Amino acid sequence: MYPQNNLYSIYKKNVHEKNFSPRIPDVTNKRTLDFMNLAINCCENWGSSLDIGGGSGHYTAPLLFKFKNAVVVDVAKYEEHEYLKKRYQNFEYHNKFIEQIEFKEKFDFILLADIFEHIVDINLFIEQVSELQNKGGVVYILTPNPLFCGPANQSEIFYTKHLDGHQKHYLKIEVENIMKQHAYELVYFGYEESIIRQKVRRYIRGFSRRDELLSNKFFIYKKIIAPMLSLGYSSILFFVEYLVHNVEYKNKNNAELMLSAAYIFKKIY
Repeated sequence: MYPQNNLYSIYKKNVHEKNFSPRIPDVTNKRTLDFMNLAINCCENWGSSLDIGGGSGHYTAPLLFKFKNAVVVDVAKYEEHEYLKKRYQNFEYHNKFIEQIEFKEKFDFILLADIFEHIVDINLFIEQVSELQNKGGVVYILTPNPLFCGPANQSEIFYTKHLDGHQKHYLKIEVENIMKQHAYELVYFGYEESIIRQKVRRYIRGFSRRDELLSNKFFIYKKIIAPMLSLGYSSILFFVEYLVHNVEYKNKNNAELMLSAAYIFKKIY
């Protein structure tokens, strides 16, 4: 076992997305990474991990320090994929649909963050996921909470229904029944991601983009002004991190206040 905040510490220290400043880490990811800590602790082995619909790979990056191999699958191409590939020998990525890839191994941990609600045929998809996973492996699902967000085709927060948008927002019992059909048992459930996190993240990423842009354009900003500002950023981010994390922790069981539902499933056979 290792400290609860281990993945989060690794994230803040090592994860840097293109066009964002490493001086201003997105501290709003703490709650998700805490759930991911619980999830990987439920794995029987830390061999290989798979992040489906993983975007830039920002959630997989800290997993590279825990798993022997880590794979990101996303149909979109991101600059970070090549960067991670050059930096870490145990990283792999595929810019294809999952059914178009022939994997040489099965996975101990599979991450489905903000992807479950996009799938048209969810039973076929989870069947494919199950075939890719070792017995004793774990799936972590992060998906909209319909008790807060409402149906996918009526939600004001998420995409309306279209080809690449949200197809359905699932109730807890629906997710459990789908996973149970494919040899998965629910290990942990909770709510995460409040409105305050979304608002704070927009401000943090806005400052981060500007800081990176100014650092690239002006030498005096990068060498003199930015280091001075970073002291202020650090103190503000410490307070913001504490605020966001505690709001979400206190509301972790309140379905009416939280945007997302987090599930940890274990493959039992």
